[in-house]
Amino acid sequence: MEVLFMTAASYNYPSCAALNVVDEIAQLKYAHNSEITVYIDSFCAQNGISRFLQTNKHWNYQKENDELDLETVKRFQFLLIGHETHLHNEIRPFLDTHRVVKFLPGYAGIGLNYTTFLRFPALYFWKHDKVAILEKL
Repeated sequence: MEVLFMTAASYNYPSCAALNVVDEIAQLKYAHNSEITVYIDSFCAQNGISRFLQTNKHWNYQKENDELDLETVKRFQFLLIGHETHLHNEIRPFLDTHRVVKFLPGYAGIGLNYTTFLRFPALYFWKHDKVAILEKL
């Protein structure tokens, strides 16, 4: 039972996984001492990102609650944008300046699958995209 709850809990924090993916991408594409700017929206800040994950001192992580205008968006190499249900609508304004690198799923519910072996019901987790990683074009 604990494994079940731990699995569900791991999908509650998709922003943590998103920041780890950004770290991996940046390590492959940029020098270690490059100045990288990462925008973290309020949804992502509340769902798994903490100062402990911000490991590179040359990076500038910004958590702002303000509406982003086009000039402000252009300053950021990476954007972490999240939404509980309408993620694809949330990222649409940023697609002129940034490209989607990856969508990360989050927990959306739990269900029973009765079509498994010997009709024994199996639990499964519903997930849908909750965080998008965007990189500057």
